[in-house]
Amino acid sequence: MPKKEINNRTQISRIELTPEDKKKLGLTGRGKKWMIGIGIFILVAIIAVAGVAGLSYGPAKAAYKAAMAGKQDFEYAQVEITNQNFDTAIANLESAGNNFRDAKKNLDKISWMKYIPYVGTQVEATDNLIIAAINISDALEQISDLGLDILAVVEDNEDASFDTISPEQKQEILQKIYESPPDIQGAKAELDLAVAQLEAIPDEGLMKPLADAIAPIKEKLPLVKQLIEKAVPMIEIIPSIAGYPEEKTYLFLLQNNNELRPTGGFIGTYGILKVKDGEMVSFFTDNIYAIDVPAKEYLFIDPPQPYQDYLGSTQWFMRDSNWDPGFPETAQQVEEFYHLENGPESQIDGVIAVDPVFIGSLLELTGPINVDDIEFTAENFVDQLQYQVEIAYVSQGVGELERKEIIGRMASTLMDRMMALPKSEWGSLWEIFARNVDEKHILLYLKDDEVQEKISEMNWAGEIKETMVDYLMVVDSNLGALKTDKVMEKTITYNVYEENGDLIADLNIHYKNNGTITNFTTRYRTYTRVYAPLGSELIESSGTMQNDRVHGSAATDPDVYEEHGKTVFGGFTAIEPMSEGDLHYKYKLPAEVVTSVNDGYYNLYAQKQPGTIAHPFLMTFDIGQNIQAFSPLDEGEEISNNKIQFNTDLRTDRRFEIEL
Repeated sequence: MPKKEINNRTQISRIELTPEDKKKLGLTGRGKKWMIGIGIFILVAIIAVAGVAGLSYGPAKAAYKAAMAGKQDFEYAQVEITNQNFDTAIANLESAGNNFRDAKKNLDKISWMKYIPYVGTQVEATDNLIIAAINISDALEQISDLGLDILAVVEDNEDASFDTISPEQKQEILQKIYESPPDIQGAKAELDLAVAQLEAIPDEGLMKPLADAIAPIKEKLPLVKQLIEKAVPMIEIIPSIAGYPEEKTYLFLLQNNNELRPTGGFIGTYGILKVKDGEMVSFFTDNIYAIDVPAKEYLFIDPPQPYQDYLGSTQWFMRDSNWDPGFPETAQQVEEFYHLENGPESQIDGVIAVDPVFIGSLLELTGPINVDDIEFTAENFVDQLQYQVEIAYVSQGVGELERKEIIGRMASTLMDRMMALPKSEWGSLWEIFARNVDEKHILLYLKDDEVQEKISEMNWAGEIKETMVDYLMVVDSNLGALKTDKVMEKTITYNVYEENGDLIADLNIHYKNNGTITNFTTRYRTYTRVYAPLGSELIESSGTMQNDRVHGSAATDPDVYEEHGKTVFGGFTAIEPMSEGDLHYKYKLPAEVVTSVNDGYYNLYAQKQPGTIAHPFLMTFDIGQNIQAFSPLDEGEEISNNKIQFNTDLRTDRRFEIEL
């Protein structure tokens, strides 16, 4: 549901009583202005202006003092948690909880004021807020306890890193994480109670300073709760991924997103990664052609039709096996090809795919690395690596199948640098992993159904989302355009409106090729698929071609079919160097979306294609009905009472919600 009404947005500023509030409470003249951080600390002002200071000033003053002390403890705890000083943070949070409980006891002494019109509303709201603060303190204390328990394993070693702590210590850390879900669930339960207390506070009838103070807390606490909810499946899957309690063997894929394919990029390098109790047992990588080329003699599988039409392929191999944009399906397909092409590893527990964006993020943390007297940095490593494996290897006398061995040496060096990071950097390393998996530069698939379900809950699986609302995913497949995706710009514009009683979606994909003809860039050739809600009916389209201008660029109708419970519009287009072009689709949305709109709600799930960076995404909704609310607020703009425009990007999947 949308988070906030459009025409009831509040600006958070200095807390002060309005003239209207003063008049209502019988306070005129100079009065007092309370400079307070959050709403629970306004109680003294409420009591004073209520004209009952003589009866309740003592408890009110004590409540105020305790609440302010709790606020300060919270601030101290936040700093200590950030610095991984969990023992100090726990002490601060215990003190905060005690102070908030003292504030509650004093507030209870004047609970009779809840029966005073208007004033009672303010006091009850403050009471709810203090209870929420107690719940939050208890939740954060449980989380800090867990952090302290885990880091206690290496407490005596300030310079501890992954490669200096013993296998037994790594196993102990993973065991503690493995056993921690009940504690995280407890913290989540406390935050659930806090959210319930905040939801009990009315949206209307509050003094402006109290309302202004409560509003950001009401808005932000659900985000904190969401982080904790996300932490539960995350903590449940980390030990398993890291090979605890059983060793894991992964098929590793390096997908080059400069040559975009459905799940992130062309598979140029594959490997086998084995991990046990957080230890990397072995990591082997090789050129994909080293396994594909021998299979030419015996593997005869017809490739998907676009490969036949636009690449001239007559056989299908592992390098092109990521045709399905759903990563679980692609992972299974890739493993099947690995075995069909006589890959030596018989037991595969899962598939991990990464692209160069993730590697660049790691280099930002570790700093430059040197391999074969070549310096790789976060800024140059893609170009440098591409030059080495595509051009320089010839003059260096390196064979065609050995030219990508430098990738393995680079990966090994980078892994060594990561393992040597001190524990003070572990948080940064985790942030890099979490960001890249959220942005789909890392994709995970495990055969363990229970773990895979948790991965899916985290939205780390790269699956095509099942939705009962409007849905959009644009999937490009670079077919014979070298590494031209590096110089491409793409803007997706999506408009929803009413026409002749139908709900219409109007989609335009604008491509701009900023490259020229070089060893790495050329005209852009893509087979593009648009995934729309099942039952969508195509009305008109433009931009799809039979082939590029060299091979005959006559216009043609798109392919229309069903896949992954969606209606798919697919077609080829080509964009010449230093040129621009568009794919356009206009289609009628199905009955399920119309029914939702008739019930007063419109929801869109816009799914990002893995490997893409952050394509601009512009969405407009206008069906001639008054719009009551929308989210996300920070990405939307109210054009009129009936029209909302969102201006964002597809750095991650996006959800849009509109209440009519």
